[in-house]
Formats: sequence, C-alpha cells, structure tokens
Amino acid sequence: MDKYIILEKKMFEKSAAFEKRINDQHRKGYRAVNMALGQGYAVLMEKMS
Repeated sequence: MDKYIILEKKMFEKSAAFEKRINDQHRKGYRAVNMALGQGYAVLMEKMS
C-alpha cells in the first residue's frame, strides 16, 4: 500500500463523483494533505497510521 496517492479529477467527471472518490479514500484510511488547481483538480492524500 502506498503512503501517498494523488487523485486527479477526470476531464468529464462530475464534481460529486470526484468528491465521492475522495471520501472513499478517506474511508480506506487516507487524509487529504494538499489540493492543487492546474488543468484540473488534484488532491494529494496521505495514509494515516
């Protein structure tokens, strides 16, 4: 299992679906560390011990 993962919003993905993916990773033990906006959204998530 990775210590860090990056979730990127897909081009035609609805915001609700992207938020659901973030919440699903949180339930698996990850927390959002940073969020960036470039061509789209990207969220850096860290595995909590």
